[in-house]
Amino acid sequence: LVFIPPVYNRVFMLVKEKESRIKESMRMMGMRDSAYWLSWYVYYTIISSVIVLLAWLVLTINAMKNSDSVLVLIFMLFYA
Repeated sequence: LVFIPPVYNRVFMLVKEKESRIKESMRMMGMRDSAYWLSWYVYYTIISSVIVLLAWLVLTINAMKNSDSVLVLIFMLFYA
């Protein structure tokens, strides 16, 4: 449930971008497609990493007494 709002926000922002045609105007100014999509990827990777770290911290303090917390963190990062 923690990952539903960022996914909703991603879809909303992509649809909003399609309506405003920001990508096309950036291409006219000389920006490559790879730089545009890399910026989206980096932005949402940072947001997902913060969410994962907060959720992992809460789980480590409250719920995971007998499990390896590093493995759980790696699993959560791959899931995000």
